[in-house]
Amino acid sequence: MPKTKKGGSALPRPVHRLRKFSHGMVRRKHHFFTFFQFNHVIQTLIISEIIVLGAFGLIAPIFALFAESIPGADLQTVSIAATVYLLTRSLGQIPIGIFVDRMKGERDDLVVMVLGTILAGIVPLLYIIIDTPLELYGVQFLYGLASALVFPAWMATFTHHIDHKHEGVEWGAYRSFADLSMAIAATIGGYIAVNYNFSFVFVIVSLVTFVAAFHLLCLRGAILKKHKHY
Repeated sequence: MPKTKKGGSALPRPVHRLRKFSHGMVRRKHHFFTFFQFNHVIQTLIISEIIVLGAFGLIAPIFALFAESIPGADLQTVSIAATVYLLTRSLGQIPIGIFVDRMKGERDDLVVMVLGTILAGIVPLLYIIIDTPLELYGVQFLYGLASALVFPAWMATFTHHIDHKHEGVEWGAYRSFADLSMAIAATIGGYIAVNYNFSFVFVIVSLVTFVAAFHLLCLRGAILKKHKHY
């Protein structure tokens, strides 16, 4: 039975219902277009991925042309380079994920993410100085290792801090923003390569990726505060 006032009329129901989030915050129901209502950690992680994926999206449309420009390289070289990267990433993620799970707290996750992002930022600079297909394969190995470091730690941190009952919209927003950044970057990367050169693109990618690594340090306060409760 609804509660009534002395006059017998039912109390009016609130027009807007507020939902309680998993981290003790109370906010209105949000959706794809209310990114700034996501909690601080989720926002920081998404922005970092947008920066990194957007940066490497600059390379995507020109990588095959760049690889074939290396003395002694051909189309098969491009295929092997992609295979080296994917194998390193796929085989490295599980042991690194196990390491991340065994570490107490999230400080180690943050360290792994930052180191992996810095390593990824070094990769484009190495593209500039390589002269043989074998050196390209070595750089691709480092790139795969960087991705293997970042992905499990990033996913673990995102999962720990995602807002309860808003998992779908936050995962969806992350993937949508990331895809959009890569789509825009692919067009920009092709334009820069045509009007300048490969090296100019690689320097930009490296600098932007270092910015993403620095941006991840914004998580220190939230993660160190949570670590005190372990």
